Amino acid sequence: MNNSADFSVSEVLERPDEIFPNREFKGSAGSAFFFDSEATLVSPEQAQPLSIDTKDSDSRTNFCQNYRYWNKATEFSSSNNFDNSYFKEIVKMGVDAVPYIIEEMEKGPTPLVHALDIIFPGCVEYDGFVTLKDACSTWLSILK
Repeated sequence: MNNSADFSVSEVLERPDEIFPNREFKGSAGSAFFFDSEATLVSPEQAQPLSIDTKDSDSRTNFCQNYRYWNKATEFSSSNNFDNSYFKEIVKMGVDAVPYIIEEMEKGPTPLVHALDIIFPGCVEYDGFVTLKDACSTWLSILK
């Protein structure tokens, strides 16, 4: 069994399945990024430690990393881009991913719009072929 100390952080992030072939990554059937932190502030002046909510920061980190690796894994693929553990992890985030998907759609059309179709099933009905730009515009008008 490999020890993560034998590899650099970038190697572990780029090749997790090779380095840990028998490890199932949290929350997915394959590679995906999941970050969960907890912070506590302790001060001599306080009787009780102060817990700091890091949920928003964790959500942004999870989204950004999974989006980055999804793009990297599918950049040369013209099909099956959604059958990917990184994309599935974004969908698994549910409504927590929506603000970040909106940010990406505001930059321009993105296939991330498909995650909204899965997170909010039946909310938008497509009649025939719809361009990525039109799908993103429709979702932006609904979510804003």
